[in-house]
Amino acid sequence: MRLPPKPILTCLALSLGLGLGCLHPPAPPSASAEPSPSSRASLACSAAAPAPPALRRLSVEQYTNTLTDLVGDQPALRAVLEELQRLLNQLPRDGLRGSSFTGMDTRLGQRHLSTYVQVADLLGRAVAESAPALSALATECALGPALDRACMLGFLRTFGRHAFRRPLSEAELETAMAVSARAETGREAYRSVLAWLLASPAFWLRGHAADTAAATPEMGASAEAFGLATRLSHHFWQSSPDERLLSAAASGELSRGDGYRAQVDRLSRHQRGRATWYAFVRQWLELDAFGGFATGPALDRLADGMKISQALYDDAVWEVEELVGHYTFDAPGSYRDLLTSDLILTRSARLAAVYGIAPWDGHSPPAAFPEGQRSGLLTRAALLISANHATQPFERGAFVRRQLLCEPIEPPAQRPPDAFVLPAFDPEVSTRERHERKVSSVACKSCHELFSPYGYVLEAYDALGRFRHEERLIDDAGMEVGRLPLDTRARVLQGPDEARVVTGPVALSLALAESPNVQRCLARQYFRFTFQRRETRADACTVEEMSNLLAQGGLASLHRDVAFTPAFTQGAVAP
Repeated sequence: MRLPPKPILTCLALSLGLGLGCLHPPAPPSASAEPSPSSRASLACSAAAPAPPALRRLSVEQYTNTLTDLVGDQPALRAVLEELQRLLNQLPRDGLRGSSFTGMDTRLGQRHLSTYVQVADLLGRAVAESAPALSALATECALGPALDRACMLGFLRTFGRHAFRRPLSEAELETAMAVSARAETGREAYRSVLAWLLASPAFWLRGHAADTAAATPEMGASAEAFGLATRLSHHFWQSSPDERLLSAAASGELSRGDGYRAQVDRLSRHQRGRATWYAFVRQWLELDAFGGFATGPALDRLADGMKISQALYDDAVWEVEELVGHYTFDAPGSYRDLLTSDLILTRSARLAAVYGIAPWDGHSPPAAFPEGQRSGLLTRAALLISANHATQPFERGAFVRRQLLCEPIEPPAQRPPDAFVLPAFDPEVSTRERHERKVSSVACKSCHELFSPYGYVLEAYDALGRFRHEERLIDDAGMEVGRLPLDTRARVLQGPDEARVVTGPVALSLALAESPNVQRCLARQYFRFTFQRRETRADACTVEEMSNLLAQGGLASLHRDVAFTPAFTQGAVAP
């Protein structure tokens, strides 16, 4: 397939399948889409019907996974894998500044469209030129020198259904058969049709309009069922529906309460469903944003001979996943359990050395950290590690405020020129005191008192996440010039009318676990991940329902039962 000129590529791609005209990419999400703190408390749950899912492209992960599931791991196609990966690397990386989750990236530009067409051309050619690959996708009847129309129709009704996540309409079948009829050979026909399928917006667009675009009177309610199957699979598996899910949609099973629950249970319990839950956790806690450790004598001095590498941070992230998985799948528990757990679940000798404990063997009942040292998620190394030898109380505090309480932190319009410059090292002053001095003015203090106290409490841990009773003062040259006692007592704000004095990280974890604002925030974060946008006033009922799922059924219920909210099912499931 020869690529068309760039100026018309957008309209060409969009005209291939859905007849939507030229789509203008949605604007990126902005902070204004989120209710302000002052108005949030007044939001009332309304019984208004939720809006249908927005029309948008597949995420890069969904697009890649879907291609893999469609074509499969066929030895005959391995020769093009390097070229395919090069094309996929052309796609803009998902993720916008100010968006917590990569799925909230709604950009659709020239690089996306060009890549979709190039990938379609590459795979169409590779499959057509490989008898084993073509036979696997279209059966042996596709290998004849001339086009077998019955064979092509069978291919469109099987492979095409998986590509479009629904049966092709009669109009689409006619268009595809017309494309195949223009080819000179049977192989060329399959190459053209496969490229047509994979370049169509019906393949790389998703959302209510895309899911039901080919709905016809004879399809009836099954059009909504296929759309529901797509939402389920894209959410839990980050890919397109498998044959069992498509068949459940076609038979009507998915539209019945018991059939729908069976599919939700299957998808959410599958390893892919677990992987998506862990992806939510990594993005929510910003665990993939770590840029690596700095090298230098100061970090070497802090490490005291311990080998510091990316592998240590990766082990720390794995520990967080183990902890979340434990309370979601292995021993289902509450969000409070996750925020206060003292169980040792790391199997890494590297990370265990940081903690000063023996690693878990993965089989015996987990032991507990020494009393008073660690309590829950916030006290695990992955959330404490810094790039260099110095702790960052402002960053740690802002993280708690932003990710655990869902309270945005807006820099003031008028700020001193050195506002973002870290306080200079002082061999006679603790990190906490230096930071407090920097924001002691009235203009700075009014904002920083909202989040910095969390960071002051977390000074109980050094830049590697090690528990400590005193601070080692290390200068940039790597010289330890003294030690000072720690002050981890602070007054923390957990909502507009909720303040509490805590004496250390264990008390802080308990305070957060007891705060309804923290629980509601997790529900809001999972709403954003699931529906790939920020909540608005119209979503108050859905967020409230998700918060209730978390309160009543714990993490496992939040993970699975979001699929039963009206906003997710859109009324396509009967009781």
